[in-house]
Amino acid sequence: MEKNIRIMVLLLSLLAAFGGMAKPSLPDLDFETYDKFPCGGWRVSGGEAGYSFSVDDKVFQRGQRSVSVEFKGSKPNAGSFGYWLALQAKGQNIKLRGAVKTEGITDGWVGLMLNVHPDQALSNMREQKLFGDNDWRDFEISLDVELKNASAITVGGVLSGNGKVWFDNLQILIDDKPLTSSQLRETPRAYKDDEFDSGSMLVLSGVDEATLINLDLLGRVWGFLKYHHQNVGGGDYNWDYELFRFLPDYLSVVDVQERDKSLVGWIDRLGKVTPCIDCKVTNQESVLKPDHRWFYEFGLSKELIKKLNSVYEGRRQGASFYVTTNSRRRVIFSNEKAYSNMSYPDDGFRLLALYRYWNLVQYFFPYKHLTDKEWGSVLAEYIPLFLGAKNRLDYEKVALSLMGELKDTHANLWAGRGEVEKMRGEFYPPVFTRFVEGELVVVDFYTENKRDISDMSRLSGLSIGDVITEIDSVAVEELVRDKLRYYPASNEASRLRDIAPDLLRSNKAKIDISFRRDKLMGNTSLKLFKKEELHFFQLYRKPKGEKSYKTIDGDIGYVTLATIEKKDVDSIKNQFKDAAGIIIDIRNYPNTPSMYSLGSFFVEDKRAFAKFTYPNINNPGEFGVGNVVVLKPSEVTFKGKLVDLVN
Repeated sequence: MEKNIRIMVLLLSLLAAFGGMAKPSLPDLDFETYDKFPCGGWRVSGGEAGYSFSVDDKVFQRGQRSVSVEFKGSKPNAGSFGYWLALQAKGQNIKLRGAVKTEGITDGWVGLMLNVHPDQALSNMREQKLFGDNDWRDFEISLDVELKNASAITVGGVLSGNGKVWFDNLQILIDDKPLTSSQLRETPRAYKDDEFDSGSMLVLSGVDEATLINLDLLGRVWGFLKYHHQNVGGGDYNWDYELFRFLPDYLSVVDVQERDKSLVGWIDRLGKVTPCIDCKVTNQESVLKPDHRWFYEFGLSKELIKKLNSVYEGRRQGASFYVTTNSRRRVIFSNEKAYSNMSYPDDGFRLLALYRYWNLVQYFFPYKHLTDKEWGSVLAEYIPLFLGAKNRLDYEKVALSLMGELKDTHANLWAGRGEVEKMRGEFYPPVFTRFVEGELVVVDFYTENKRDISDMSRLSGLSIGDVITEIDSVAVEELVRDKLRYYPASNEASRLRDIAPDLLRSNKAKIDISFRRDKLMGNTSLKLFKKEELHFFQLYRKPKGEKSYKTIDGDIGYVTLATIEKKDVDSIKNQFKDAAGIIIDIRNYPNTPSMYSLGSFFVEDKRAFAKFTYPNINNPGEFGVGNVVVLKPSEVTFKGKLVDLVN
């Protein structure tokens, strides 16, 4: 959930010093002037996951209105709202105060939310663990930051989990004095464009071969201008909505000449591109270089090629309205509105989703050159698939399929896949399964602790080690073949790991399975449960209350990363410095990163540890290599035998 909240904050974030500005002003932090929500520049995230946002004129702390966030879906995640403010203030502390009332908050928490951009500080009251039922209470979150280095802030609120929460009477203070409009920068004009908030009003049916080629080209031009053109990057245009404005005329062109003339006119209307004095040529030692081969692959006119090259040669330098980097050189995408009010986007918004994703990869994915398919071919392949998605389920499935083209486990539909989850089944098995040597094996049970496994085994008729061969008379191998496409992963082992727990899900309360125990075959009718009825865990059971380290067999140290904490590292080094051997168990998901602090215990001299590539936003598509990360030995190092347990 925290990941989704952070993503929402990034989607709301903007950077300062853009052109095309509107006069800065403070939002209505009391919500008294609003009849609906979101409105007036407020943005929300989580609507696709079942969170609703509204103005409440019956429940409030003061005045006559408050804003409420309520979960009405089936699978709780997180819903949040926020307002972005460009900042030009000095000070060392910023506070957000506000009143909060809660009702029935379970499986999560609520809080005010304050984020200082770029990448300076974030607070959302998660650590206060506010849940359950609470009458109106005043809260305050505070961040100590050097505000002269801040470009913007986001303020708002968040509901993680089930229930309903009301927010009222928000206040922003800098060094304990109320924020004033004089401490704000002007807001980019793009932020005020709401013409297509309710839909693109585009119908793109019956795409023939010529239209497909033109849409393929348009997606590339649109993305290229988004990340290169000075005025688009300056915030003069809501680039999503400019696509919708341009498409009707573009789709009416009758030949290539008219198509190219239309694109040239579009570029001209964006305004003059001034020569770039600071633009550097691509470093020939970069591991990835910008790929503009498509300039010469669509039979473009000389005039259009000249325009595109002119935009490239005068490309925007530094942070833009849509992309920047943080202090770690990681790309931050800003102003990518989620449009969560659209449960099933129309043709224009589905095409926009594909254009967005394809261009994010085209310019900012460091492993684009390693995908199985040449990335340039993917756009044309998926245009008819996105436009042909007849319902929400089809749309989610084709989005998952697109992400799967990257062969990267981190590239997934982490939110907004409600229909896919329904398809996979609302009832869950009591057993946790994994693929072991190509077979689906029962390896654990969804019980509170391991002591309860024997009881659950008797109830289910299954035992740890059973090999499941058929589910409702369909072979496991056939089920896997049907599902592979919708489980993006870096490799087959990761894909099977993710598929395994879902194979026994169903929308029926019972399923029939066949299994093998030792050399004997068996059948059972397996009762399934709602997820909340089980002690569910993802991928690995996390030991409760167990220390991360212990001594076994007298002089062998054992360390599990499943429960390791930062404070454990010094104790591990002291306790095991003279051990005969140490076992590091990483058959789990590490509780906290320890590769540097613990790794230093196992090297006697400096060791080259890693290299990181980094994007060059001044030249989108270029990735350089940073300095080698060196692992330095700690004061006391281990000289015995080291064993790593992995699966």
